[in-house]
Amino acid sequence: TVSVTSATFEAGGGEKNLMVTCNTDWTAKSSETWCSVENTGTDMLKITATKNTSTTQRVATVTLTAGEVTKTVTVTQKGTDPTSDVNLNPFGDDENWD
Repeated sequence: TVSVTSATFEAGGGEKNLMVTCNTDWTAKSSETWCSVENTGTDMLKITATKNTSTTQRVATVTLTAGEVTKTVTVTQKGTDPTSDVNLNPFGDDENWD
């Protein structure tokens, strides 16, 4: 079993660890290159998402396989806020508005 069936990341990316309970060896694979997975031990899955520079949300599916059994985790990453990179100071960062 997997501790959760979904994971959500902010646009900046990051890592999340999920608990995996299984009585045999298991593997994990991501459907998207921006979402990488690593089996960090017998009971832990590390999911890493790179920064999303698009304003569009994106989704990946992580598939865990143990013998004939498969489980999926849906990974969602929020899009970048389109207003976060707007510089409202026309004089540059070091200039005064006065």
